[in-house]
Amino acid sequence: ELYAVRQQSEGFVYGPDTVWQKEFEEMFPFEETDDQLQAIEDTKHDMESKKIMDRLICGDVGYGKTEIAIRAAFKAVQEGKQVVCLVPTTILAQQHYNTFVQRLKEFPVRIDLLCRFRSAAEQKKTQKAIDKEADRMLADAPKEGSDYEKALYVFEKLIDEVDYVEDSADNQNIISAFLNHETICQGYAYATQYLLEKLGVSCTTVIGNVSDGPHAWNLVQLDGAYYHVDITWDDPVYNGIREADKPVFYGYFNVTTAQIREDHTMDAENYPLPDCTATALNYYHKNRLVQRAFQVDAVAALVKAADRGDGIARLWVEGDFDAFADSLRQNWSAISRAAGVYRGAKFLSCSRELLIVLQ
Repeated sequence: ELYAVRQQSEGFVYGPDTVWQKEFEEMFPFEETDDQLQAIEDTKHDMESKKIMDRLICGDVGYGKTEIAIRAAFKAVQEGKQVVCLVPTTILAQQHYNTFVQRLKEFPVRIDLLCRFRSAAEQKKTQKAIDKEADRMLADAPKEGSDYEKALYVFEKLIDEVDYVEDSADNQNIISAFLNHETICQGYAYATQYLLEKLGVSCTTVIGNVSDGPHAWNLVQLDGAYYHVDITWDDPVYNGIREADKPVFYGYFNVTTAQIREDHTMDAENYPLPDCTATALNYYHKNRLVQRAFQVDAVAALVKAADRGDGIARLWVEGDFDAFADSLRQNWSAISRAAGVYRGAKFLSCSRELLIVLQ
């Protein structure tokens, strides 16, 4: 009777393999057996059909059953689903957890282990520690301020207190950011969403690709308009700056869809997102730091203000960035005279963002 009902019902229909799925499978360090490939193909066929899946895969130890499960799980989570892998022993649970983490470490997927060795009390203790640290980080937040002020506070707070570390523990979730204070893109994105939602700002996490592989960032809604925010790409450590006084970049704070697509790719089919066209709350537009053509006096005014402030002049170049940067270096003496600031300078750049760090 149960199977009769199942046969008459329809299940969720998954889409065809994505680019990520193909990249993930190509990263498998072993050569698949013919039977393993057939089992993978049959499993995907089940997932992409309306028929409720009912498949048993049998095989001796070491013949690749776990890899079939991991590929099916990865296919599922790309469509917003959660996957639970049930095993009969705690030792096997730990082994499978380690395998899943290792195989999926290059992708923004959260993986966790739940067994009798991790009690409900321990889980509550971790959540309590996260909430305590989040509240501490938000203690000085402008809770009555504008959406822009709240977003800027969270952006700067995370960059100031959390370091980008590729091999950081728990780096696919907020534990790494709040408790370890080191993370990668996924941890930054989840931490940003967690803090902004506490401040009443709508925020979600976006996953996609950049030049060096899978990546995660945020989509925020500020004063009714949508913007992309990528803390990772504005983190000075991620940009290779190791000095003690690491200058913050703002080139990916509140940017448009057109701008983010210059070096980020989103999976628009599985994750439909609003088109971000507003520029009013972009950091450089809001602070009138956009430069369309090189002018000594315009740059000198920024340098003069930087000399009175934090020693960093920031600007965004719309146009030929390389020509602008060359003119800046060639005319530094003239800029110094015009600004009345006789100091050396270091020039840093990211995308079309240019920082003049006074020495």
